[in-house]
Amino acid sequence: ATDDQLHEVLRIAQLDEEVEAMPGGLDAPIGEQGQRLSGGQQQRLALARALLTPADVFLLDEFTSHLNRDLADRVREGLRAARPRVTIIESTHLLDAVRADQVVRLDAGRLVSA
Repeated sequence: ATDDQLHEVLRIAQLDEEVEAMPGGLDAPIGEQGQRLSGGQQQRLALARALLTPADVFLLDEFTSHLNRDLADRVREGLRAARPRVTIIESTHLLDAVRADQVVRLDAGRLVSA
């Protein structure tokens, strides 16, 4: 990926300013499996990596679980704005945080509501 593409996906994932602040910026060492990053930074980096691959569907499992509510909302909004035609399937335990066209609730693997 080009630096411009990397900056774009980092912006969508709300990680651009943090990466720029790291010594080395895009070339900053982050350690084996991102061990130098917080849990929230790791989640946003995983999202940024996924955004580099064209896709019609994103399946995101608790992808904001390590983020505060405000940051999680900004990440979701950025993702929707940047990829308006992509179907996003998100699993989460925080139903009040979800803004979706359709919400399906499962309990112990059984459909509770749709």
